[in-house]
Amino acid sequence: MEGSVARLPSLLSSEQQSPLQQQGGRIPIDVAVAAPKINNVKTHIYLTRKGRKRLLVQIGRYKIKMEKHNNFSVCRDPELERRAYTLFEKQGFINITGIPNLEAVADVIPRLCTVFHLRASHVASAQPCIDNISAAGVFPRRLDLNRLRRILLPEVKSKAQSARGVNEVIDPNPPPSSYFTILLNRDKFPGASCRAKGYGTITLFSSGKYVIVGSKCLEQMQQVFLKMAAVIATL
Repeated sequence: MEGSVARLPSLLSSEQQSPLQQQGGRIPIDVAVAAPKINNVKTHIYLTRKGRKRLLVQIGRYKIKMEKHNNFSVCRDPELERRAYTLFEKQGFINITGIPNLEAVADVIPRLCTVFHLRASHVASAQPCIDNISAAGVFPRRLDLNRLRRILLPEVKSKAQSARGVNEVIDPNPPPSSYFTILLNRDKFPGASCRAKGYGTITLFSSGKYVIVGSKCLEQMQQVFLKMAAVIATL
């Protein structure tokens, strides 16, 4: 399975979900249709001190093909086409990319041990650490990015005022738009980059296509998608 469609539990309150379902003339957002599909997961692991030494020995012994760079090396998995290992040998640190979905994360360490002829005891942790989840999807409507910008920018200004102590009001149930800051410059890039601090970034295009990056777990990615879907439902 190349990718997986994210499961979408009810992460928004009933008040925040209502725009997704009933828009009074606007086209509602069907979150099941627009749900993001994970296409890449980036992880990392650390080797033990013994594992670092063993790695260098095994690379030479088995003549493992490496792409050498200034302070790191890259190895392509001989069987998994998209899988790549970026090795920082001195630090015993390895980035692993090209993981198609979250289910495949469980096989990262066994596969790494197979490729480099290591033992599980050479790896410092039982599970790899997820650094980034990449996903993509399509909202089934065209998006007015300029209008989206007008919706999100006032939230940015109010946050700046709150940081200075000006008219500070704590909203116990903030609207989904309050989670995002937006960067839109159509002369340089056709998409609107909307960052939800601590959750990830969603880049939207007028066609309805979007990409999510920067989430470190499924729940963060779901939050980014659902909260943006609630914002888009008001356009």
